[in-house]
Amino acid sequence: MLVRMYPDVIALKPDAVVILAGTNDIAGNNGPQTFEMIEHNLMAMVELAQAHDIKVILCALTPISDRTAAGGRQSRSRPPSDILKLNAWLKEYASKIRVPFVDYYAAVVDAQGEFRTGLTDDGLHPNAQGYRAMKASVSRALDTIAR
Repeated sequence: MLVRMYPDVIALKPDAVVILAGTNDIAGNNGPQTFEMIEHNLMAMVELAQAHDIKVILCALTPISDRTAAGGRQSRSRPPSDILKLNAWLKEYASKIRVPFVDYYAAVVDAQGEFRTGLTDDGLHPNAQGYRAMKASVSRALDTIAR
């Protein structure tokens, strides 16, 4: 996503960017990543946006679920403890740099710490119902920065 910041965000000159990133890094989809590397990539995206007068909203990663019809085991590549660790850092970082933080995790998590039933089909990505559950949180943040 950092590589795509110029063509997909900065070049389009939006008023704001909503950043939801890190789950594929935790999974090592583009090779091994340390938490420090993930944090540095996120900080670079924020700083690039802000340097171009683009307001930033940071978002918590959503939980995963191993209880899906597809039977996937998302927790193998995305340990819930790693998601919680990155979410804690994201929340602290957002507070430190004074940007809105959207807690998507809280919006879709169940009592067992997994994606609530019916909000994901594959245990990783929200489905239409999942996005509806997340919408109110991001809408509030967008309203806040529009003022």
